[in-house]
Amino acid sequence: MPNPDFDAISKRPSPLKRALLWFAKYSILAVIIFLLWNTTVLKYFKILVVFLHETSHAFAAILTGGHVRNIAVSSTESGVTFVSGGLSAIMYSAGYLGTSLIGALLIASGNSRKLKRYVLLVLGIILILSTALFVRNLFGILYGTIAGTIFIFLYIRDFFFSVYVTDFVGMMCVVYSIYDFLDFLGPGENDATLLAKLSGLPSPLIYGTWITIALVLFIWAFRKSFRSAVRTTGRNSETG
Repeated sequence: MPNPDFDAISKRPSPLKRALLWFAKYSILAVIIFLLWNTTVLKYFKILVVFLHETSHAFAAILTGGHVRNIAVSSTESGVTFVSGGLSAIMYSAGYLGTSLIGALLIASGNSRKLKRYVLLVLGIILILSTALFVRNLFGILYGTIAGTIFIFLYIRDFFFSVYVTDFVGMMCVVYSIYDFLDFLGPGENDATLLAKLSGLPSPLIYGTWITIALVLFIWAFRKSFRSAVRTTGRNSETG
């Protein structure tokens, strides 16, 4: 007599095939993002990372006893957060490390469809709250409201592509961290150089520490995602 459970297990991809599919997925995502980085195709995804960057500054200010006056996010992919008080070391570090942490959590959500949907919900709530509490310019309000609503809608309606959104946004955060690091090496002013002026610490030490923490987060996230992808047992793992 046929055993349905055995038939289902026997049709699962082998661990090697799962590993190759996982590697191919993230490799393709990274290549696509790098190739299309300066095109209008990724423009609004890049603005999303900027939005999360500025939101991280804002929440860091509040958590360290500061006050957020407002956030401005523009269509030119730039953003600024105006704060008073708070701990400068944490506030300036929160932008880069905050988006790195968010990217790591998105990637680490692995193959669990249920977990990925909750991640989308949390992301949507963060965008809506940040917009309502901090953002004051028209473009930023429209963008934060629309983007937050889309993420919440993707949680409510389980489209077949919803689970891939977390992977894509996660990789956007990873790639953006690389471009941010390259900006640190340039002559312009950035969060690292501003913190260096305030703290007296050399900027290479600051951005070197940031990139080290980001790498640790990304390595942890990719390892967790990989283990989830190659796992062949467990009723709570759903590929999608």
